[in-house]
Amino acid sequence: ELRVADLRGDLVGASPAARYQEFIARLAAPEHARALFDEYPVLERLLHGAASRWATASLAFVRDLADDWDALDTRFGEGRPLAELTDVVAGAGDLHRGGRSVTIASFDGDRRMLYKPRSLAADAAVQSLLRWLDARGHTPTFRTLAVLERGDHGWIEWVHTQPDTTAVQAGRYYRRLGGLLAVAYVLEGIDLHHENVIAAGEHPVLVDLETLFHPHLVALDRDRAHEHALALLSESVMGAGLLPQRIYGGATDTGMDVSAIGTTGPQTTPFEIPRWQGVGTSDMQLVRTRGTFSGAHNRVRVDGVATDVVAYADDLLAGFTDVYALVAREREALLAPGGPLAAFAAAETRVLLRPTRSYFRLLDEAHHPDVLRDAADRDALFDTLGNAVDISPVLARTLAAERADLWQGDIPIFTTTPSSTDLVASDGTRIHDALPEPGLTRVRRRILELGEHGLDQQRWLIAASLSTLASPIRAEVVDGLPASLPTPVTRERLHAAAAAIGDTLVGTAIHGRAGATWLGLTSLGDQGARLEPLGIDLYDGLPGVALALGQLGAALDRTEYTALARAAIVALFEHPSLAEDARVPIGGFVGAGGIVYALAHLARLWSDDALLGRAHEVVERIAVGLADDDVLDVVGGAAGAILGLASLWR
Repeated sequence: ELRVADLRGDLVGASPAARYQEFIARLAAPEHARALFDEYPVLERLLHGAASRWATASLAFVRDLADDWDALDTRFGEGRPLAELTDVVAGAGDLHRGGRSVTIASFDGDRRMLYKPRSLAADAAVQSLLRWLDARGHTPTFRTLAVLERGDHGWIEWVHTQPDTTAVQAGRYYRRLGGLLAVAYVLEGIDLHHENVIAAGEHPVLVDLETLFHPHLVALDRDRAHEHALALLSESVMGAGLLPQRIYGGATDTGMDVSAIGTTGPQTTPFEIPRWQGVGTSDMQLVRTRGTFSGAHNRVRVDGVATDVVAYADDLLAGFTDVYALVAREREALLAPGGPLAAFAAAETRVLLRPTRSYFRLLDEAHHPDVLRDAADRDALFDTLGNAVDISPVLARTLAAERADLWQGDIPIFTTTPSSTDLVASDGTRIHDALPEPGLTRVRRRILELGEHGLDQQRWLIAASLSTLASPIRAEVVDGLPASLPTPVTRERLHAAAAAIGDTLVGTAIHGRAGATWLGLTSLGDQGARLEPLGIDLYDGLPGVALALGQLGAALDRTEYTALARAAIVALFEHPSLAEDARVPIGGFVGAGGIVYALAHLARLWSDDALLGRAHEVVERIAVGLADDDVLDVVGGAAGAILGLASLWR
């Protein structure tokens, strides 16, 4: 409307800023406001609702503050009575349950606490668990927070950021952070990104602990090796969100890292963000551009320089190992009736059904003028939520509640308790048996299964995730080589070394019904790497592993290596990147050329005509992709495809 009025010459003013002020002044006139709302009746409805919800939420905060004042004085007074409320900052979080959000309350000018319009029973239980671990020998001890739990709301201590430390303190910081990682793993916490860890000197502090005991909702077929690997990854220490991992990546973008441990800045978002351009002028418009993202308060500094977690990997791993072993050793007391775990049974926890970003995108679109004339158009926009029902069956049962929350401008929220399988919507509606099993059952099972093998697996994942942050390897010229090796290289030594690699692959394989895959590092060039199930490339994927295992099985006469190579080929053809509608590069190291190369050599090695036939199927992918190839080189283009085809022709 601003743009239209300016183009029509309805606005008086010598400059864009003056014409903007004229537009604002016109809106203050009842006849102009009425005309706007007649054109956009949905907008009028939304504004009335937003004002009403703001008033209700503000009154709820004031009421809770008055009712809780004495208890706050006792819990947070620090020996000084709370004299007066000096500042209130509302909206310090997403809006839920009728426009309610986290509020920062300041008292006497220098004391702060967070008011949260939800139960803080889970937060309080975590603090108790940390104190319990310290009492049983954990060192260095954790910092815990004061919490006042009041049922439908609560108050929690404000954590002041103190990033500057010494090198010794930084080591203790990462050791504690490793311990908190173990706690998050044991409690099946998720969504612990960079904003959920605050560096307070040598103490990392976890905040906003609402997504513990979190269910695994994405329907994955564990009969397929790739999906089984995805499931294991999400259920591992990587699921917490603390460790480095790139998300929102695609075929042309490496994504971004929002983890608490890995996030550094700045990064460019892989998606466009709506921004206002020309604010305060008649040229004002909404544009979509990639944003810049940096860390919050999650990193400590030594001598003013942000620490590199890779340099403190040993401390992080030691802290994780200490708490993992302590929980395993004390599991009987932890799981006992009245033990620390029992305190979580009735605590409210949040269930994330979708990425919060998907809700924000819908809300952005839901304020476009095109859907503010007729409520049916806005309904149709929110109905697109149904497109993702196949990903997780529970979504079919939550659509109505999600639409209702979005209609009033809230981010949809669903909760449960660790002892329940029900979901509870923001209005209290209960969705019975929406979850596969109670979170407490899963966590108890996890604690009972803690052991040396599991510890080794999780430590490997931690180390692998940290390696994704390392600088890319670059060639370096050296002056000469040693004249001789200290130990002679013999056939036996080479065979033994190769067999050790083969045995490792056998021991770490993730099996489906017939296929097998592995978790590994996918190179992202100068952006590091991504920890994920192996892909379809010869360079760092299943074809290369299958080719190595096949040749190793033949050279050493080890049938288990040959069988595993065949299983890797099964997983290769089950891989979603080779699905019928997937676009496959044609190169030798990356794409179909490398697949053909591996299949041709294995078919010849095993005298396997059926495998030769599968190689010819992949040749069709090369034929389809050749016309669009503009890479042309050996790695990802036609030159690599030629080498693969030549191996098949021979």
